[in-house]
Order: sequence, then structure tokens, then C-alpha cells
Amino acid sequence: MTQGAANIPTTIISNNAVGYADNTLVWTPAGLPGSVSSDIPYQVTVSGITGSGVPASYSYTVTLFNPAVLDVSPIISGSDTPPATGAAYSFSPIPQADAYELRVTTASETSMHEGAEDPSSKIVAATTGSYPLRQTVIKRSGAKAFQLAFPSFTDQSFVIARDIIPSPSSYLHFHHHARFATTTTTLHAEISTNNGSSWSIVWGRYGVGLNSALWDPGFNGYSFSLAPYAGQIVQIRFILRWNGQSITTGTTSSHGFFIDDISVTNATELVNETTSTLPGTATSFMLDAATAGSPLVPGTSYHLRVRPNLGTRWFQFGDPKVVTAQAPTAQDANGYAAWVTSQYPAVTGGPSGDHDNDGLMNGVEYAFGLNPTTSTPGLALPQPALLGNNYTITFPSPEGVSGVIYGVEWSPNLSSWTPVTDTGSGGIHTFSVSKAGKDQLFFRFKVVFDP
Repeated sequence: MTQGAANIPTTIISNNAVGYADNTLVWTPAGLPGSVSSDIPYQVTVSGITGSGVPASYSYTVTLFNPAVLDVSPIISGSDTPPATGAAYSFSPIPQADAYELRVTTASETSMHEGAEDPSSKIVAATTGSYPLRQTVIKRSGAKAFQLAFPSFTDQSFVIARDIIPSPSSYLHFHHHARFATTTTTLHAEISTNNGSSWSIVWGRYGVGLNSALWDPGFNGYSFSLAPYAGQIVQIRFILRWNGQSITTGTTSSHGFFIDDISVTNATELVNETTSTLPGTATSFMLDAATAGSPLVPGTSYHLRVRPNLGTRWFQFGDPKVVTAQAPTAQDANGYAAWVTSQYPAVTGGPSGDHDNDGLMNGVEYAFGLNPTTSTPGLALPQPALLGNNYTITFPSPEGVSGVIYGVEWSPNLSSWTPVTDTGSGGIHTFSVSKAGKDQLFFRFKVVFDP
């Protein structure tokens, strides 16, 4: 076995005929990682094979992977300086995605502090089972502190549900206090850089045992530099593990660990979060008042992230795209917003809405010079025509329409879609697909707004 240029030591457990079932070669590799954050391919070669009509050796590749982590993430493309009226962005699709989540946030440069005080329901995600995560008996300051203890043989944890961007001078500070916990029990502080898909331990301690004389006399402080995570979006969690050993069950103020006054200094926190769900076929979105939660403010920076859903599981976000809204220019005044304001002020729902309920989104009606207040049949859109051996759609950009990217996709089955190249020029758009070898052919328009 090899991984790249490195040899992987192996121990053969069995390669003998035992007289029953298939003769099997069984071995164990040494030095494999206990966890992985990206796919790792291993090359395996079995040699010394004998027999009639068989190769002397056989090679294949096996991949070690984490089913909770995708090896690819959506990458967002578009303007770094969108007008405050809004702009279109595209992102690289993930094969077989069922849906996407778009998350838009702004940034606050104040230091984060979490002391388990009220209100806390929106900032802490817990998996503690049947007892309160926040209690009032043992605390360092304020009225409450967090408690992790064992009601049963299940690891206990909580996540500080804040997205933090450390700087090179950032530190994680917290205070901890131990009571009854076996010496094989561990409490860890951990960091995730992929929205909780995987975690890295940055601090840990064992339980003190089952004698109250060994309890911590008070809260102990700890500080950890977050410089290795500078510029990345991180989350923080604390987790109590039983490690498959003995534990003491109980959730009174005499049991487990207590954590209080968690803070991160000299960092940026992402706030004012707005999430939008996009279909699995999406490859673009609008940054506007709807997806940002309020009208874009000139001079304000927005962090854009997209993550895919596959098989009911949400995977990690791609790298954020940071954009700064700009005051609208004269050119922007000719776009969708100006069209609605000047010609159809009663229209609601934005470009993705359907004010007149005719099946055509407001933005599509703008792009093709239609009236969004009057029901319009789909045949009003440009239609394909058979020209020679090609089905072709051709049309001019309507007068007064700006900031629109026109696209066409074709499909043989209404399931898989393939983009068609625009071969037109001079304001004329032309999309052609050969009919050769195709029993049926479907077209759909893809309209993207771009400043």
C-alpha cells in the first residue's frame, strides 16, 4: 500500500486456504489517520498471484473519506463592489445537490463574550439531553454558567453559535471548574473551520475523580492563541466525552464540568444573518434587500456564503465572498429597480417574484421587455426554430434593458441540463443545438442580473 510517495506498512493476517468459503487475503495497514477532512486515495498492489489465465499482480485505488465532509465547496463569483440596488452572483454547482443555502451577513469588530446569561437561546446550540445547559448554582460571574455532565452514556456538548473571524492577535479565553467526573472522562475545547462538519481540539483536561476533596477550589482560566485561524470563519464548542470508559451519571451541581465567561478578543463577528434556500438546480442568486434582510447600505461589507444539501445533509460552506455595496451610478439607474420604480411601481416580489401570477418571474419579464402587471403566455418568450440540422433560438436584447446576462440550457429528459453557448453578437443572442441523435429536445432560459 502507498499514499502518494509514502509506503504504508501492512501486516498480513491471513493468506491461506482454510478449507471453507473463498480463499481471502486479509491485512491491516499501519499509520492511517483517525479522522480526515478531505479524501485521501491509497494505491494497493497485490503481487505474487499464480494460476492459469490470471495476472501476476493486480492494482487498484481505495479512498479514505469522511461522509460528513465534501471534498468540494461552492465558489461564488461576481462583483466585489455591487451597487446598493443589488447585483447577480453565480456559484460553482455541486453534482447531485438537492438544495443550497445562501447566507448573507455583515461584520462587527467588537470582541465576542458569552457568559451563559439571558437571553441565550439564539447563540448557543446544545446537545445536552435532559438537563439545563445553563444553571445558576456554580458560576464565575453573572447569574449563570454552562454545565456539561452525564445523564447517560452519551457525549455532551454545546456550540457557541457565532461565526468568528480571528485576527493574528486573537485569543480564546474561558474559565472551567471540575466536580465529580471519572479520571477517564475528558473535557475539550474545539474549533471548527467548516461550520461544524469537523472539529480540532485546542485544549483538554481529564476528570478529577469521585472524591469531593479533589474538586477544583474555583474556576481556572485558560487562554489560547487563535493566530493559526486568522482570516478564517470559525466556531467554538465544548464537549464532554466518556471515551468508552466508566463514568459517573448525574446532573446536579456536584457533577461534571462548569464553563463560564467565554470570549474571543481582537476578532470580527459575523452578524445580521439572513439565510435563503435555493433549488438544487441553482447556479446563481441575487444580492439584494431580500437576500440581505434589508436594503443594501453603501459602504457596508457583506459576507456571502453558499453550502449544498445532499441526501438530507447540509455540508460545509464554500469560502466567503466579501463585497462592499456602492452608491448607485447613472448606469445602475437603467436596471431592474429603475424599471419597476418608473414604469411599474405597484409590482412586488423583486426579480424572483411573479406579481401577475402568470408563471413568468418579474425579472424574466423585464429581461424580455414584457409587462409584469398583465398575464403573459409563455409563448411570448423567444421560441426555438429548426434551421437546417439545428434547433435555434435567436432574439435581440430589448430596448432599455441593461444589466442582464442571457443564457439557454438544453435537456434530453427534463432532468439533466447542459448550457448552450451564445454565438450571437451586436446585441443579438443566438443559441443552437444539433438535432442529430436526439429523440427529443427541451430548452429553458437562464436569466442572470449583473451590474
